[in-house]
Amino acid sequence: MYRLRDQKNFIDSKMCDVLADSSTAEQYATCKLAALKQIKDRYAQANAGIKKAGPKLAFKNYYVTILSQVKTLGVNYGETVRAYDQRQGSAETRTDEAWTLFEVEMGF
Repeated sequence: MYRLRDQKNFIDSKMCDVLADSSTAEQYATCKLAALKQIKDRYAQANAGIKKAGPKLAFKNYYVTILSQVKTLGVNYGETVRAYDQRQGSAETRTDEAWTLFEVEMGF
């Protein structure tokens, strides 16, 4: 489980990198693509260690939600700060729920 939590912490840090290291649209896009690639690589490594079907499916669900969250980090045209915060809060909640489901499936 420690390795999987380490993977989750790494993925969370990639999301922070995308937001913190991006002062222009080009830097944002470059950082986001790099984060997505690193997340995909880490997912493949972590997923290889999960043997049971239930936890494997739950981990895949977490993977899908985290990719979606990273892909939608940007502000949509005409989006208010409040709407952006609500959208990101909902995405974070879905990601947290997916991780919790994975922990339950793993028996932690």
